[in-house]
Amino acid sequence: MHTSFLVLIILALVIVASIITSIVTYLILAGRNKRIRLAEQYRQIGITDGYLSIQEEIEKNIKSEHIKFTTVSPVKAPDFANEEHTEQESDPKDIWVVVRGKDSNTSEKIFEYWHFIYQDSRWICKERKKKAG
Repeated sequence: MHTSFLVLIILALVIVASIITSIVTYLILAGRNKRIRLAEQYRQIGITDGYLSIQEEIEKNIKSEHIKFTTVSPVKAPDFANEEHTEQESDPKDIWVVVRGKDSNTSEKIFEYWHFIYQDSRWICKERKKKAG
């Protein structure tokens, strides 16, 4: 009787360990997939180096505006941008991102283009425009 009880406990521990391993693997792959997706999005706008630090700084700027974002995706300059857009270099000075999320103060949904420029050794939001449509 003690042996069957011991076998059940060992089986339960193996199942719990398997579940924990699956969860950890999922979390690791989800983070890896996000980095791969970000790398591709930045590559499409001509940025190949330093994109993770750029993304991190831009996300900090958005959080400081009381925005709880679900996604922040770099995009090519939208049609309404008043400036002539040329292919960006690997060291960009301006970036457009699409921000999806919610305003923490009003709970209003946010779906906007944000234009960031690199000035005084930091990224600053130059303008925000509602996404049409």
